Amino acid sequence: MKTGKANIVGAGPNGLIAAAVLAEQGWDVQVFERNPHPGGAAASGSTLGEGTIADLGAAAHPFAYGSRAFAHFDLAGHGLEWDFHDYPLAHPLDDADSVFLHQDLEATMEQFPSDARAWRLLHEPLVRNAQKILDNATSPLLGIPPHPILMARFGLRALPPAKVLGAAAFRTTQAAALFAGSSAHSMLPLSHPFTSGFGVLFGALGQSWGWP
Repeated sequence: MKTGKANIVGAGPNGLIAAAVLAEQGWDVQVFERNPHPGGAAASGSTLGEGTIADLGAAAHPFAYGSRAFAHFDLAGHGLEWDFHDYPLAHPLDDADSVFLHQDLEATMEQFPSDARAWRLLHEPLVRNAQKILDNATSPLLGIPPHPILMARFGLRALPPAKVLGAAAFRTTQAAALFAGSSAHSMLPLSHPFTSGFGVLFGALGQSWGWP
């Protein structure tokens, strides 16, 4: 393999992983960052005003916990610690009790018995294969995914707009709200195709290893 010099612009998680991979292969790597500290959005700051500390990016990291890159570089061995909460996700409702995503499929379904079967059908295959489905979702877009049969099953769930799938699958406000809340991580209107993919993926990770 040929090596050389590489300049990485940005010291967020993606830039740092790229730099580490190249350095491991013998490249001479420099990382450039305009902020005084590395970390990108994986950091906290006083953006809301003096005396208030807020996360600059996500406050939960289900993708990072299952990251093959994090495991490869043994970040836990270098001091990284994960903080797990009692509930990965809570969704408040105007006219009913809040609904919770539990780090357990059965406990989540107990909150909406009439939608339990639909919730199980949608999530259980992904919950049982959380690492494999994350490997598929984070693999290169071009080429065959590492687990193609599971990817096909995920694709059938991911294709519809979350608004359409939620209305077709669930009768209770609680189940529909949990699904919509996870689907909203697509940062797209829930009427867009493929937004269901975010709903089932984030929900499955929350009900397996959680959102640390």
